[in-house]
Amino acid sequence: VQGIADAYQIPGLALAIVYKHGQTELGTWGTRSEDGSAVTVDTLFNISSCSKAFLGAALGIVIDDFAQGRNTIALPRGLSTLSWQTKLADILPGDWELSDPWESQKANLIDIVAHVSGMSSHDLSYKQNDTALDITKIFRHLRSSHELRGKFHYYNQIHVVGAQVVTTLSGLHFTDFVKNRILKPLNMARSTYSIGSSGKQTGTLASAGGVISDIDESTSWLKLCLNDGVDLGTNETIISRDALEQVSSAHSIIIGNPWGQLDRSVIGYRLGWCVFSSSGYVILHPSNVPGVTTITSAFVSDGVGIVVLSNAEGKGPALVEITFAIARKLLHLDELQVPTSALTRPLHARRRRRGTPSHWLWYRLSRGLRGKRDALQKLAFQGSC
Repeated sequence: VQGIADAYQIPGLALAIVYKHGQTELGTWGTRSEDGSAVTVDTLFNISSCSKAFLGAALGIVIDDFAQGRNTIALPRGLSTLSWQTKLADILPGDWELSDPWESQKANLIDIVAHVSGMSSHDLSYKQNDTALDITKIFRHLRSSHELRGKFHYYNQIHVVGAQVVTTLSGLHFTDFVKNRILKPLNMARSTYSIGSSGKQTGTLASAGGVISDIDESTSWLKLCLNDGVDLGTNETIISRDALEQVSSAHSIIIGNPWGQLDRSVIGYRLGWCVFSSSGYVILHPSNVPGVTTITSAFVSDGVGIVVLSNAEGKGPALVEITFAIARKLLHLDELQVPTSALTRPLHARRRRRGTPSHWLWYRLSRGLRGKRDALQKLAFQGSC
């Protein structure tokens, strides 16, 4: 790990290996600040786009609440049941609308969290202090780039609509809902959407990338994901099996032929996770904003998860190298080859090599996160990914 961190010039890094039955291994390297303070297990990082899985889980909990009669808010008039296929126009009547009338009526919950809404980046279409409802109402004025469900297109802004759905159907602000139903039950007391003692929230796109956590508490979340939504400490079901099945199913295709090799699977997108097969079922999500790169992954078939948090941007290939190097040694997955050059040379000195997981996973999964510099700076300021 230290060799890769040095090669890619990563100032500070924290890593966790999580086992399904509860054991964890934690490690930290380097510095967290310019004064030389060391990264520790309770150093906070914005996990940015890895936060999207919390939105998927929150929506699953809301849907299950209505199915089990635990809801405290009635469904909108004319709507008798709630599911992932429920139309947004029925959940948010008068607030949700696209420029195309047919797509406005047909778009459902899965479409917005599986990145198949047809919309592309409009990062300068909203203001810093806009609410989720404000942004939801903006979509009627924005042009789509694809037909509904026509193509996977990674897009942060659409996740705000999911947050508004949670707020509308639970009566709680989205961030409060996540705190009450996920973070508190898992005893993730340091994890938050707030910046410092001011209590300022991580921005209008908190649902797309606003969670702030440390490597220690990140293990609680990953153990929950590895154990079918059950908290091992209390044996409490946080996310029901039915909800988790939807959250864990691929609903769109990112790469149909990922590396041009017969032993590789397609890469799909589930509700906040990328999913593929390589000697077993693997879920993963990378993230990248100015100053931060993180990756969360779970080798579900083997009951092992890996989290890597770093305080430098654009280090995705390095974090994937670390993740797959650990997985290869820990799980004896010899086919998950990591180029030896990555261990000794920084990113800018590497020769691009086709067929390597580190290059293709990061390039294809994260290229949708990149845009113009001013837009990225705006997103970073608002704490999104």
